[in-house]
Amino acid sequence: MKNILIINTNTNNDYWLEYFDYLKIKNCQLFFLSSDKKLLASLKKRGYWHKKIFCLFKNKLSFFKKIIFCLLRPLDFLKSFVILSYFKLSKKIDTLILFANSEKISYSRAAKLLALKVYWINSPDAELSNTGFCPKNLSKLSRLAQVIVMLDKQKSKLLEQGYDETNISKINIGIKKNKLAEQKNIFQSIAQNTTQGNYKKFYTVGTIQELSGDVSHIEKLLHSTKNCLDVIPHIQLIIAGEGPERKRLSWMANKMEINNLVWFVGNHRHPQKWLSNFDVFISTTPKPNIKDISILLMAMCNGLCVIAPNNAGLNEIIENNHSGLLADIPEGDDLTSKIINSQQNFQKRKKLGENAKLFANENFRLQDSLEKFYATLEK
Repeated sequence: MKNILIINTNTNNDYWLEYFDYLKIKNCQLFFLSSDKKLLASLKKRGYWHKKIFCLFKNKLSFFKKIIFCLLRPLDFLKSFVILSYFKLSKKIDTLILFANSEKISYSRAAKLLALKVYWINSPDAELSNTGFCPKNLSKLSRLAQVIVMLDKQKSKLLEQGYDETNISKINIGIKKNKLAEQKNIFQSIAQNTTQGNYKKFYTVGTIQELSGDVSHIEKLLHSTKNCLDVIPHIQLIIAGEGPERKRLSWMANKMEINNLVWFVGNHRHPQKWLSNFDVFISTTPKPNIKDISILLMAMCNGLCVIAPNNAGLNEIIENNHSGLLADIPEGDDLTSKIINSQQNFQKRKKLGENAKLFANENFRLQDSLEKFYATLEK
């Protein structure tokens, strides 16, 4: 039985809850430190030991914060050593799992001094080159830990930055098959794509993503949808997602005079209900996080034809023209062409969906990922 301390000050942690629950099933004792309110609420609901911690230094640092961080390193090390010493003595922890780069820098050296096994989790959206922490510092520290990645592109990037290949383990993203959930809301009739006579009312293009930050890729999708009208007059676009940019995107659709065929349906607990009624699923984000990739794989598991960005590192998930279509999203004409092509060629769309379903079900099963994760911690 392992006693594991998990320190995670990142956000968007829903995906990892399945992994925590699996460790519990394997009789591991779990203790959590986090600054993410949503994660803490989920941990409380599940009955895990947890405490809130304050995190001054997030992954992206200004020049001023870099200076402060360097000046405070001795105190930061002392703080980390005291915290880990407490957990080792009182909770008998033998393993430490770290998510954010700030945590990796703060706790890894102290953990090794205390003879703890250290694991770094690098989610697909952990872009080291975009953080305020020097990749060289992280690559040196990585020798003290086992680094877990989820995509081959991550491993290649880490090797370029000087990581030792023997310290890197890869586990595939895992997708859980869910039964279709009843989605009782005013948009249910929108998602339903056929009449009682099984006659197609619309060609439904769907996407599920957050509407925050830079949403220029969603703007491209709006333009592409409008450009498809001459060839696909019965097209409709469903955007399932929430965020501060929703109002502006809705206004844009109105200005483009396509508001009668674009539906912003907010966040929903059961994306499966929407996926089952899409004709084609489109992921447009140029830097997909683990949630985006999970939803993409869920669409593939549903046998949907999927269209995704060409330069977003998704090549190991989508083989172009075999298990999906890769498009140059910045070039709106290419996305328009891919949507039209998917609608005009039903047999090709069906075959792409079948291949996608087969590939996703064979390579991205949640149970396989959970077992590989646990086996990595057992090394």
